[in-house]
Amino acid sequence: MKSRRYAILYDVERWRKNRTILLFPATVFILVTIFSATLRNGGSTSFYSLVGAFLYALAASFWTRQRFSYLSVDGGD
Repeated sequence: MKSRRYAILYDVERWRKNRTILLFPATVFILVTIFSATLRNGGSTSFYSLVGAFLYALAASFWTRQRFSYLSVDGGD
């Protein structure tokens, strides 16, 4: 008999609640990095790129967790 799988609702809700909060600023920081590097001939933008990469990594971890983590019920209970 195949066990039933259920999505962990806490992870799904956390992703839905935080995806805009994480992805929008991350995109803005990366765009600031790209535009300031091209306009100022390679100015120091390491802070913006670091924060943007961190926010993207955090969003990716939330998405991965809500997408691939499940609870399963084995047996008749």
